[in-house]
Amino acid sequence: MNERILLVGKGFLGTHIVLELQKKGVNIIATHHIHQNNSISLDITNSNQVKNLFEKQNPTHVINCAALGDVDFLQENKNIANKVNAIGAKNIAIACKKNKARLIHISTDAVFDGKKGNYVEKDLTNPVNVYGESKLQGEKEIRENTDDYVICRTNFFGIDPNGKNFFNWILNAIKEDKKINGFTDIVFSPLDTKTLSIMIVELLHNDYTGILHLAG
Repeated sequence: MNERILLVGKGFLGTHIVLELQKKGVNIIATHHIHQNNSISLDITNSNQVKNLFEKQNPTHVINCAALGDVDFLQENKNIANKVNAIGAKNIAIACKKNKARLIHISTDAVFDGKKGNYVEKDLTNPVNVYGESKLQGEKEIRENTDDYVICRTNFFGIDPNGKNFFNWILNAIKEDKKINGFTDIVFSPLDTKTLSIMIVELLHNDYTGILHLAG
């Protein structure tokens, strides 16, 4: 059977992953929650849509980048957070299990409370906001609904073509010689999107199954 890779969520990180796969001449299908050029519209919260897409495309490998990450918005909209970050992940996991497709799922370092630092995969989780809680529930849904998976807990940065990324804000402030007010109580180890994309592509054909921390 020919290899067919399905990338769910062609957003900021997803776009970089697509570029890495295209360099390798891989057959890739990409989705977005709204119609875009070179991508298929998919609502991951709709189990029938997910099921139908998998039946039509018959992927052998799936990379799930689809998520909602607006922490402030999700804090006030818990149902929406769970619907996308947890139920959406469940729908994809179920479809992967049925199609015998390997799943690479992008999670977050926000499943931890940050009190300890230098977390390893076996450390106990303790999210402090709705976003982290919903992503942790998404991890649970994947573990319970499919077998061949890698859950990548990570954090990343890069230049967003749409100018919406934190790194864009910093760069623009420097260019305009503006004062930058930042946090003094947060330490994290992000990866640039290109490096992270290369690592994710490598995981497609790795034998590892389970949770993996990817950090700078």
